[in-house]
Amino acid sequence: MTQTAKLCLPIIGKNFQEILDSIQTSQPLVENLEIRFDYLENPQVDFVDQILPAVDQSKKVIFTFRPKKEGGEFVGEIHFWQEIIQKALTVGFDFVDIDFANIGLIDFTEKHPKTKIICSYHHFNTTPGYRNLRKLQKRMRGYKPDIMKFATKVKTDEDNQNLLRLLLSKKKNEKMIVVGMGEKGKITRFVAPLLGSQIAWVTHKNISSAPGQLSLQDTQNLYLVLQNAGVINDKKFSEN
Repeated sequence: MTQTAKLCLPIIGKNFQEILDSIQTSQPLVENLEIRFDYLENPQVDFVDQILPAVDQSKKVIFTFRPKKEGGEFVGEIHFWQEIIQKALTVGFDFVDIDFANIGLIDFTEKHPKTKIICSYHHFNTTPGYRNLRKLQKRMRGYKPDIMKFATKVKTDEDNQNLLRLLLSKKKNEKMIVVGMGEKGKITRFVAPLLGSQIAWVTHKNISSAPGQLSLQDTQNLYLVLQNAGVINDKKFSEN
């Protein structure tokens, strides 16, 4: 199914060899891979150069190195986080995910021309109200990212509605990702891509990077049902 261009598998490993092994097993399944560099127990700047040679050139790669404070796994010093991100910007990843809280620390003057920026906001405890989400959206626009990402913990139906409402409020030329985390937010992981959210994270063999991610197989089956019913078409899910 060509809509797998919208689906993304997280690549997770405690050491770099596990990252490389996960790339090899995951890349035949989807078109997008997210390298979760923050899961490494001993991340090294030199590792950043060694990722893309292991990935098929037809795949799109997101590089993510998220600090613990922003919901990731990296617990080191902020200057080392900066060093890793600055390196990642130069090597040719399709996307580099940078947390909204820290994006002002990054110098983009040496960014690879191919690389696009995902500016991401995560809240693992709650979903801000719609007005607060719009305020965050406005502030995020000031950095002119290629994609704005909002991932929040969903506890109520209103939380889901606010995330989808935010997605639908984006300007015509803007690209956005919205993700509802947790059991209650699973519906957004399926519905949001139908409404224009750029990427849907899925799991394979119970490997996940956030609570509430749907399995690759279940997601493909759900989209296949809609495709066969004429509700969606392949082209919509092959666009990036």
